[in-house]
Amino acid sequence: IRVYTDKTQSTELFKIHARNIIDLAATYDVTDSVTGKHLFAMRRKALLSMFVRDYWLVLGENDAQIGHIQETSSQLALIRRYLEMAPFVGFFIGLALAFIPQTYSLYLAGQDGQPLHVADLTHRKNPFIIKFELDTSLAKGTADARFAVGCRRDRSRRNRVFFPGAE
Repeated sequence: IRVYTDKTQSTELFKIHARNIIDLAATYDVTDSVTGKHLFAMRRKALLSMFVRDYWLVLGENDAQIGHIQETSSQLALIRRYLEMAPFVGFFIGLALAFIPQTYSLYLAGQDGQPLHVADLTHRKNPFIIKFELDTSLAKGTADARFAVGCRRDRSRRNRVFFPGAE
């Protein structure tokens, strides 16, 4: 996935790429496009993400955990995972759920090592447009905006994400 500053795709901000092709506990590296510097990595907690709600570890240098990302609604996560598989009605449930935003809370380790809420990321999607909304108004800490955008990799078939206002 390549993240650009705008729709013209003239300035690439960073890249997100998987370490392995097939992996339930996938790890994704986020790299600065200008400097080539490794910014951070994200590793999916496979069992937790499959049965409850999405949960990702944020890894810094030497893959040391520096934070985590967690889907906020476990009820909605369960409905998305299991009711969409129901015969005949699963398609319609999936279509209806496509219009309900999926939200994530992003946490980084604070000075005392305790998780510090830095942002909420809302994934708004419909059959035509996928949008991300980053909210730091309730945050108790700050983080590089690339962290928040990079943490929610686009699960659609597209490999480009636009990050307005990044210049």
